[in-house]
Amino acid sequence: MPESSNSERIGTASSPGSHPGHPTPVTQDTSLFRNVPSPEGSLSGDAGLPPPAPALGATGPGGETAPTVESIRVGLPLAAPSLEFLGHIDAFLRTHYSDEVARLIAERRDTLDVDLSNMQTAEPELYESVLRCPDLLIHFDAVLRQIGLEQLEMQEVRARDELERRLREQILQQGHADPGLQYRHRELSGTYRRLAAELRLRVAPVNLPVDGMPGLRELSPKNCDALVCIQGMVSSVSGRAPTMVSACFCCTRCQARARAHLHRGHIAQPECCAHCNASGTLELEHQRCRFVDRRTIKIQEAPDQLPSGVPPAACSIVAYDRDLGTLSPGDRVSVVGIYRLRLERAMQTQSTCKAYLRPVVELLSLRILRSAAPEDSHKEAPDPLEEPESFDEYVRERFGAMIPETDDPNDPRLRKLVTSIAPSIFGPTYEKIKLGLLLQCFGGVPKPNCRPQIHILLVGDPGLAKSKLLQFVADTSPRSVYASGKGSSQAGLTATVSRNPDTREFVLEPGALLLADRGICCLDEFDKSSDDVRSSLHEVMESGRLSVAKAGVVANLHARTSILAAANPVESKYNTRKTVVQNINLPASLLSRFDLIYLLLDDRTDEAADAQLAAWLVGLYTGNASRVTSPLPTDAFWAPARLREYIHHAQRLCPVLSPEAQTALVASYERLREDSYGGTGRVVATPRQLASLIRLAEARARARFSRTVTATDVSAALGLMIEAMHLAFTNAQGYLDLSGLDTVTQRARVQGLSQSLHRYLVGLMAQNTSEERAVSIPLPELFQRTKEVLDPTTTLVEFGQAVDLLTSEARVLRVRLGSEDVIVLSANPM
Repeated sequence: MPESSNSERIGTASSPGSHPGHPTPVTQDTSLFRNVPSPEGSLSGDAGLPPPAPALGATGPGGETAPTVESIRVGLPLAAPSLEFLGHIDAFLRTHYSDEVARLIAERRDTLDVDLSNMQTAEPELYESVLRCPDLLIHFDAVLRQIGLEQLEMQEVRARDELERRLREQILQQGHADPGLQYRHRELSGTYRRLAAELRLRVAPVNLPVDGMPGLRELSPKNCDALVCIQGMVSSVSGRAPTMVSACFCCTRCQARARAHLHRGHIAQPECCAHCNASGTLELEHQRCRFVDRRTIKIQEAPDQLPSGVPPAACSIVAYDRDLGTLSPGDRVSVVGIYRLRLERAMQTQSTCKAYLRPVVELLSLRILRSAAPEDSHKEAPDPLEEPESFDEYVRERFGAMIPETDDPNDPRLRKLVTSIAPSIFGPTYEKIKLGLLLQCFGGVPKPNCRPQIHILLVGDPGLAKSKLLQFVADTSPRSVYASGKGSSQAGLTATVSRNPDTREFVLEPGALLLADRGICCLDEFDKSSDDVRSSLHEVMESGRLSVAKAGVVANLHARTSILAAANPVESKYNTRKTVVQNINLPASLLSRFDLIYLLLDDRTDEAADAQLAAWLVGLYTGNASRVTSPLPTDAFWAPARLREYIHHAQRLCPVLSPEAQTALVASYERLREDSYGGTGRVVATPRQLASLIRLAEARARARFSRTVTATDVSAALGLMIEAMHLAFTNAQGYLDLSGLDTVTQRARVQGLSQSLHRYLVGLMAQNTSEERAVSIPLPELFQRTKEVLDPTTTLVEFGQAVDLLTSEARVLRVRLGSEDVIVLSANPM
């Protein structure tokens, strides 16, 4: 279809005979086609482009006509709107948004948010028209600009009257006027003409009622060219790509200029000059062309929206000249736009198009959802830093029955919050684990040099509900991603590199760790993950950043995510005679980054607990509805959606350490370290444990919406940490020992023990008076002598490592005699 020759024109000011309450009549060609700024082309075009900087229908610097609204906004051919329709638009905007338009002009902003729910109430017919044909928003832009021009005209009149008043006063008082005021008076008209020419105003529809709206998965061809509101999680955001919407060509012979506009994704260069008819003399003048920024956003269904057993549905969002602010992968967003189906050509040089149509949504407005909770479930909460009193009042009104009244560990409301974590999993073994998971959801306070994320590892025998705990936390946390270590690659967790289909440039596609930024990443089957996956977690767990260098793309990205991992032992049964490092075959440097490590062991001696568990499992299969969801009464825990909203608001607080809490932290660290001072070689605590203690105490203060961390919070966090560490890091003598997490200390200890063993064996051989000049001793007996003579704190694991080191260095010989191993040291070379 040919481009429009006549375009909609609205005067830069009201005519003398016009009334300010009515729009200036609009003239429009009925065959108008609003051009498509997309490389592929579209059935209907792209929306969301701003009005041009020059005044509508004005003449540019080179004498060419500036692009009109229709050359920027795109869509289907529209008939010329009636004055009655424009009057409805004008009355609605003037009634509800006059003050906002004045603020837009004063603040040099260009987008007016129009509340569609308000329009539905005030102007239902206008709302239905926009809903059926969102391309009508072009007329909202035109009327809005007319209102803005009238605002500028009134500002000019007021400014001129004020300057003339001051000039008269100066002439009457001083006999002459200030030259500066005279200059401002002369230039006033030119200043406001420039402001009018640069005025760019557009309408962004927001708050579209979602009742009856198709979701991301329900979008189909019947929704083509319709206004849609979809919610999802951002998976990638492209960079800014300049898109030309209006080109200017200059004839090198006669210097005449010709302008060509975008049509179906292409700009056709004129074959000859319209002034002198010369061929091949037209050159593109980039400085006179009009460009807009184009960005592509990919969103997919959020994990809490995803039906079980199906991959997430995804869609591309195209944004033209939009300030997306701090939008990043992993954000939950609500998008209002126009659903389009774009044609794709088999080859760019051919006119043949594919039968496949690529769906996109042209962005009209975007809102970042700060919580995974439904937005209609609560009003926008005040900022706790800027409006602390209003925030406290809102919290008391919204969560008055949930907030713990004291910092006592036995507070009934705190225990109810803990019980709300996976209420279907019960038993005294899980109470402390649930408390740790609850504190992980709250997290610590961000600091410049210390991470606020709390990392937790669940280790234990199979079949003890570790995966269930992870799934519940993933569903409850306001922002989370669930992944399996066995089925996830390093690229899937970190980032992959792909080509942008439009620009053909390499772009980063974020993985699970980046999508869970400022949230929780749940990693199941952590022990089965590859070495590449584990190595990528070192930097993420300590600094909250991820360094990527792939295909020429070098970036350092935010991955401020808490890690919740579950692992099974290597032998499918936890061996209490081995350390945690040996049981799950993970590097000690990675394990040391976990704040809490819980052991889940199958207790085969508690018959009463086994009977209770069996009765509940039978209830699940017999269809007892009261026991399918939880063995507890329904009023004993909070619903996951309610708990998610509670956690979201508590995360906004930044509690500070009280003087008593600081003293308690120092005393707690000294208590943990006191057994390290006796020369036993045991490492009971490191500075990492102190940082973990601070994070847990801050999370506990957040759990009750407190702005102060008390000494009770510190003591409760210390008890939680000691209880979590007790099973995981208890040596053979029953003492806590974290030396297994310090690879340097552990290696030095094993080397020292091997040297002591060698000296002891050499001494035994020196006492041997036989001619063989050799000594042999059974391995169990040598272990007992080592504990009696050399070091009573030696564990069986350390002894075995020391013997293996001596054997590998050929300093001793290990042979099998009958049913036991024997260590042989001979004076003769082996």
